[in-house]
Amino acid sequence: MGNRLAAARIVFVLAAAFCLGCSKKIAPDSTPDPRAWLIQSYDHGTITATNDGKTYKATCDGHRTLGPDQFVYDVTPSFPCSMAVEAVGINIEPITLDNDFRKPRLVMGHGPKTSLVLRRQDAIETFTVTAVTKNAQ
Repeated sequence: MGNRLAAARIVFVLAAAFCLGCSKKIAPDSTPDPRAWLIQSYDHGTITATNDGKTYKATCDGHRTLGPDQFVYDVTPSFPCSMAVEAVGINIEPITLDNDFRKPRLVMGHGPKTSLVLRRQDAIETFTVTAVTKNAQ
């Protein structure tokens, strides 16, 4: 009986965490630094982010952990993209060649092909860009 109750609690907690990560989150109105990335919203796996005069819509491909060799360590991604949910409304440093990924700083930038990457140390979230629009000046 105790094992069933514990299993039921675990299922409930996981379901609640999944639903909270999928819910809509919108940033308060703010003026972002144009060089920085700003995730304006996260809605059921889709982010709206701005950078350098453009607005990007992109869907979450998942949260992964990188190994010591900086290659993907866990092959199966987990959802939701929790770093993106937490970063809504926060200016995020752009990824550069000078980034020290050993520090716990959140960085964001362009990834391979048409993707965006959000990274903190060995945690990485990737997003497939679905639309890019130029912001009015």
